[in-house]
Amino acid sequence: MVKKILKITGIALSVLVVLALIAVNVLFARYDEMKTVRTIKDGGIPVQHALVDYGDDHVISAWSIGDTSNKKALFIHGSPGHWVDWAALYTDTQLVRDYCLVSYDRPGYGGTTVPANGSLALQADIAAKVMDHFCGTNACYTVVGHSYGGGVVEEVLLNHPDNAVAGIYVAGTLSPEHQPIRWYNHIAALRLIQWIIPKAFESSNIEMMELPGELRKNKGLQSTIFGPITLIQGTGDVLVPFAT
Repeated sequence: MVKKILKITGIALSVLVVLALIAVNVLFARYDEMKTVRTIKDGGIPVQHALVDYGDDHVISAWSIGDTSNKKALFIHGSPGHWVDWAALYTDTQLVRDYCLVSYDRPGYGGTTVPANGSLALQADIAAKVMDHFCGTNACYTVVGHSYGGGVVEEVLLNHPDNAVAGIYVAGTLSPEHQPIRWYNHIAALRLIQWIIPKAFESSNIEMMELPGELRKNKGLQSTIFGPITLIQGTGDVLVPFAT
């Protein structure tokens, strides 16, 4: 009887700890966003928030930093991630002088209500919606993506060439051979685990489970991409190997 009570108590405490971690995760994400916006404004840089309609009562939470009449750069975060992950660039005076910086929360993250989805084609459609909102389809964007966002950049360049003039991959997940589904992805895909992990981790795992197959769809299509491409990759990256 005592063992049973201790077991139940242990489970209850574990659940409470997980819920507390989730709450902290949500609060810190909101704090980071508010802090980022305040830092941008304190630097005298214009910043605007937009809820871009995506249909079915869903919106994409997007931001523009700088003069919207400038040429534009779209920044796509990784997995998991948030638009504030690029915060160090939003106050770069030279960059903001030359560009209007646009970023957004991808499906399943932050203020975007579109559910998480592992389809790179859908991810690229979301990015195109944001670009159209701030610029229109006149090939005015340099598209920048980090990690999983690099895979989204490639899909944008393939599926929406009228929206982009150049692509920059920062440790981009581009090679299916080097992005295997790992053992912990299978564990995180279990329904019970999905219930207790933070939303951002669940969204990330949905993406990771489908990533190798999604990247294989683009095999051999890279030669059809027009415009300059820049790849930035560290040799010590363990999640996105240099061999990518």
